Amino acid sequence: MKLKDISADPIRAVTPTVVDTHNETFELDTLVCGTGFDALARALLAMDIRGREGLRLKDKWANEPRTYLGIKIEGFPNLFALAGPGSPSVLTNIMGGSISTLTGLQSVLSICAQPA
Repeated sequence: MKLKDISADPIRAVTPTVVDTHNETFELDTLVCGTGFDALARALLAMDIRGREGLRLKDKWANEPRTYLGIKIEGFPNLFALAGPGSPSVLTNIMGGSISTLTGLQSVLSICAQPA
């Protein structure tokens, strides 16, 4: 099996046994196309979100979006994403999952707001 990123080397032709790109030819038995889907990160990246020291979220995620449990992003202390990349939102009903996340977040914030 070979994974090929065609964004840098586009497909020119596909036959029942071969895929031709501009630079390579691949013989094949089966072709699986992974087109990708950016429902979780695109909305956040469309905004000019800046974190500590002016770090832009677009720059932070230039190679790949990384979060803690799909909620927190290192370097962005006041940003909470309800259904960010890496969240379990793709495994559940988005409304139910968001309510559960908000309830947990409310509990954490109420503890943080208590005097020491």
